[in-house]
Amino acid sequence: MATGSLTAVPRGRWTPGPDGRWDPRRSDRVFGTVMVALWVAWLVLTLVTQTRLVTPDRLEADLAAGRVVTWQVVQLDTSDEGSSWSRGVDFAVTVPSIDASVDDAFSAPGSPAIAYWTDGWFAPVRVLDPSGLALGPHEVAQWMRTAGVPTADRLEDPTIVFDRRQNWVVSAAAPLLLMFLGSVLIGPAPTRGTRWFWFWQAWVTFGLGVLAYAVWEQLRPAPRPGTLGAPARMGGWRGLFVAILVSAIVGALVSALAGSTHWLWLVRP
Repeated sequence: MATGSLTAVPRGRWTPGPDGRWDPRRSDRVFGTVMVALWVAWLVLTLVTQTRLVTPDRLEADLAAGRVVTWQVVQLDTSDEGSSWSRGVDFAVTVPSIDASVDDAFSAPGSPAIAYWTDGWFAPVRVLDPSGLALGPHEVAQWMRTAGVPTADRLEDPTIVFDRRQNWVVSAAAPLLLMFLGSVLIGPAPTRGTRWFWFWQAWVTFGLGVLAYAVWEQLRPAPRPGTLGAPARMGGWRGLFVAILVSAIVGALVSALAGSTHWLWLVRP
């Protein structure tokens, strides 16, 4: 070998032994594939379970189809507390939705709204979007009574109101986040960004930063740092800027699209 020449080293998570039995990139591909599969599972479960903001037209269609099981006056959570890849629509059940309490609830401070539950598997919890709502709460309550839909406090089995299947989403997100953080913090050095760069990507909306890591560092890694063809890695400050910028842009675009269309098949940030 000529003096001063560079030697490319394997790009896998583990260097193969002298007998060469281990494919140097197979472990990366398996690890990355599992991460992508968990991210897809998280996205599908979020799509299926997330509470939706809907229009009166959607409520009218659900009532006509006999899909509405119960309804309730709720308080929307408009705070930005907590962190999640997709918070969606959070609310708290307040008072029983009997005639006297509907008007009382909507005249009280806060962000009252009317939520209803359907008997389907897809987006079973739906909330009438209070912004631009032409109907008053009393008219909506009258719709429910006319259709024979009971309030949540009158259900024989009230657990339907609290079974929002959120644990399904956590079951997919938790191992994915643990795999990501474990690989970034204690695994071999990433190839396209530093550990700090990828650490900030954990908080990007919809888990897009974790997905990017799975693709660019596990499925399609660059040459290892210090080897022939290795690119300059992006640092921590750039990672923080990218995470904030991507989250802001994606969150704003998807929120605007969801607010203007009220598509049930659109996940909210």
